Amino acid sequence: MIEHARKLIAEGKPVTHAAIMTMLNRERPRHRTFPTEISRALKSIPKEHRPRQGFNVKVEGTIYPSVRAAARAKGVSMETVRKRIANPNYPKWKRRD
Repeated sequence: MIEHARKLIAEGKPVTHAAIMTMLNRERPRHRTFPTEISRALKSIPKEHRPRQGFNVKVEGTIYPSVRAAARAKGVSMETVRKRIANPNYPKWKRRD
């Protein structure tokens, strides 16, 4: 699995579970590979090659890499950050894609 991940990195593609499963299915049809096996194998791959699900947040001029980071920095819950991003009464709280 790690060899497949390295091949994806060399091709400039993101390393995802779906991409690894597709490569394994082509190589070994009908072989059952569990997602947890892929997760364990990909732990050695640097995070910059694995896509991130979250989004950046801009709060009062400061950009945070995630809702969690913004919540920790401002001392509020993650749900509060999400609600303030959606609320027009907080113009300085924005989602950045």
